[in-house]
Amino acid sequence: MSAAYLLLSILIPTAAGLIALRLPFKRYRTLCVYMETAALITSVFVWFFLLSPRGNAEILYTFFPGFTISLGIDGMGALYAGLVSLMWPVVLLYAFAYMRNEERQRSFFGFYILTYGATLGICFSANMLTLYCFFEMMSLATLPLVAHEQDHESLYAARKYAAYVIGGASLAFVSVVLTSIYGNSHFFVFGGNMSAEAPLNWMRLAYLFGFLGFGTKAAVFPLHRWLPTASCAPTPVTGLLHAVAVVNTGVFAIIRLTWYEVGAGILEGSWVQTVCLLLATFTFLTSSSIAVQERHMKRRLAYSTVSNLSYMLFGILLMTPEGLLAGTAHMIFHSLTKITLFLCIGSFMKDTGKAHAADIFVLRTQRPLSDGRSAAVLFRIEVASSSRRHGARRCRSLYRYGRPDRIFCPLCGL
Repeated sequence: MSAAYLLLSILIPTAAGLIALRLPFKRYRTLCVYMETAALITSVFVWFFLLSPRGNAEILYTFFPGFTISLGIDGMGALYAGLVSLMWPVVLLYAFAYMRNEERQRSFFGFYILTYGATLGICFSANMLTLYCFFEMMSLATLPLVAHEQDHESLYAARKYAAYVIGGASLAFVSVVLTSIYGNSHFFVFGGNMSAEAPLNWMRLAYLFGFLGFGTKAAVFPLHRWLPTASCAPTPVTGLLHAVAVVNTGVFAIIRLTWYEVGAGILEGSWVQTVCLLLATFTFLTSSSIAVQERHMKRRLAYSTVSNLSYMLFGILLMTPEGLLAGTAHMIFHSLTKITLFLCIGSFMKDTGKAHAADIFVLRTQRPLSDGRSAAVLFRIEVASSSRRHGARRCRSLYRYGRPDRIFCPLCGL
């Protein structure tokens, strides 16, 4: 598959988003149809590329030797691209209902679909420089989404998000430059891409910078505090941040850096592996402890996300094929479960105006649950986000409340 065709799947949502930002839509329904059509066409192209015979990665542009923009499909990129392309059009359906009576709808959906294009660019990147460019494009596209409400809380969250991602970009840039200089190839190679002349200590230091830089989006301690703060954004955005695009691209970038660029052979048993494992361990222990005490429902899920991201990183950092498989599998299933949780909680909050777990108690006498699919989802809510002491009671209260009237969650039927 030619890289030019892969570029097409990136350009379609990018162009659609830029047009949406400039073109006035007189009717909200027209904007919704336009956005869903662009997302579906993009997903069809992506799956056509994934099911077609794979060709070699290709260089699209060369800045100077060793620094190129390259695109291609391998197994890891295809896995993540398939996950993103399946979830994005479905979550858009939820966003249409959620944003029906909100302000700045064109801006919201324009940047929302722009983020889709940047995420696919990360999936199809064939080297670290290309991945880094799309990684920062996604940061720029998601920043207006965090600040969408334009109130004090959302603007503060956006400033905090910008500060963290700019700092992370600086660290990651050092890693990208060093690995590009000492790389053997213009493309990712499973097992590592470093030349024999590469100084091991410099490569390990470059990996630590890259782990912290890309780990900013994977919410690794001490660079995790932006994620709970960003929970003030609209639910389609928090679902995007916590489950599909932003945090998973941080994990995906670390997978690329660990297994396809620096290589497990250089890192295994070294001081940098120990440091990164300790950071991941501390992150999932502390964030889990905070999650069970947090009363705000979306922030509780946010700390749960921070914890689960470090579970993924822990498996990846074991530097074994089994650890990589476990981390990747957890990334996929966590994405599906966490986006469902966020959409359900967002529906509940939008319909009732209540944001804290204790507020669910007042609704316990209302309508009964109407189908088993909701029971399965609410069981996950109990497991993932309820405290040990009051978890069952809160879950039963939400169970009795049933499905909201005005917001529909397409993933679970709520």
